[in-house]
Amino acid sequence: MSDRADIIAEVNNFRKERRYEEGIKLLLDVLERASDIDKAEIYFNLGDMYYDMGDLYRAEYAYNRAIECNPKHINAHHNLGVIYKKKGKTELFIKMQREVFKLESERDIKLKLKPGDLPPGMKEWGTKISLNILGLEIAFIGIVILILYFVLKTLRLI
Repeated sequence: MSDRADIIAEVNNFRKERRYEEGIKLLLDVLERASDIDKAEIYFNLGDMYYDMGDLYRAEYAYNRAIECNPKHINAHHNLGVIYKKKGKTELFIKMQREVFKLESERDIKLKLKPGDLPPGMKEWGTKISLNILGLEIAFIGIVILILYFVLKTLRLI
């Protein structure tokens, strides 16, 4: 079995069947001969396996390695944030959520049209998209401020 999709499918079957040790062994076996992008996926899947086993420390390590191999791996950032939240590392959780939001925004804006590329009557379309993105960033900042407020209030620091 050398095809990446086949390996990931087999690992997912091990995960569904809760045969974590077998899935981890398979992932570790293919890790040595993988490219960086493939390593990111392998580490991500290792993180999922360790997380399902309840081993948050190894899961954290695996997700961090996935991010080292592919800094734009949105799911690794998200799952690492979940681990930080479970461990009570609020600042790191918020940092990961910001990174996920940033990466999702970058992914959604890949298509950049110039006004000349737009159909007639839609010249202002690009401006509306920019304003919508700015609105999302402002909303995100508001949510972060609320979270920080409730954390500080819970800790009785304010």
